[in-house]
Amino acid sequence: MYLIDALSVLVRRWYVVLAGMVVLAAGAAAVITYVPTTYQSTGQMLFLLPPTASGTERPVNPYLNLQDGLTTAASLVAGAASTKDVEKEMKAEGLDAEYAIAVVPGTGPLITVTAKDSNAELATETRDAMMTWIDRELRRIQDEVDVPQTQYISAIRSSVSRSAEALPGSKLRALAALLAVVGLLTLIATFGLDRLLLRRAARRAGRRDALGEDDLDDVDPTGAEHDDAVTHAGSHSATPAASPGAEVGHGHERPGAVGPDGLVLDFHPRRQPAPAERTGKRNRPRPGRGPRVGSGR
Repeated sequence: MYLIDALSVLVRRWYVVLAGMVVLAAGAAAVITYVPTTYQSTGQMLFLLPPTASGTERPVNPYLNLQDGLTTAASLVAGAASTKDVEKEMKAEGLDAEYAIAVVPGTGPLITVTAKDSNAELATETRDAMMTWIDRELRRIQDEVDVPQTQYISAIRSSVSRSAEALPGSKLRALAALLAVVGLLTLIATFGLDRLLLRRAARRAGRRDALGEDDLDDVDPTGAEHDDAVTHAGSHSATPAASPGAEVGHGHERPGAVGPDGLVLDFHPRRQPAPAERTGKRNRPRPGRGPRVGSGR
């Protein structure tokens, strides 16, 4: 039932809903035009030992020679790349895109490098610069401890995209927020305006009903009040000598009398009762008695 009532309000105030849809369409166009598209560039780096790590006589497949020490080295390099000093270094080179470096959990010494920016080329350049920095950092931490060449860790790149990919998430989030805000405001305006207009209509209907009852109370069903008013006006405008048909009596004229202005006095005014008639008493002398002048006592 409430759903039907809500739909009836939306249909009744369709112009408010239409205005909300126009605002929503204009806002969506603005979001698509002015909200920048975010581009993401990603790459992975895997730390490996050389094939001769277990000896030159018996080389080993590097992908099968994944030890715990490789994961530790990857964690050290990823932590160093995420510091504020490295971020300032990248910005000093003009690479101010947002980036993130992390070790993929559960996969061993695998580092993921991700760069995001509204400029696709800048995102790609920042990713490549960070991967180069990881190579340098990996060599540095090994040179500090004099790692032998047979145990020297290297990083190979994989899953490196040539160009950045567009992420529609930013515009979709902006459109979703716009839809929520405009839709809520449209509903509030629609139901608020409907309630306001209904209240005004009810007040106007109440005023009309009140005025109609007052007018009916002022009207005498017998028409006597109207006749008295017209009689009073006719008594002042008509004179006995105005017409042979006019009769001068006790405040009333004969029907058909014509006044000096040609007004036909075709009515019978009500006769006003005498004071004695109002009280219901008559001043009649009592039989057998005369008027008493005074008292002899």
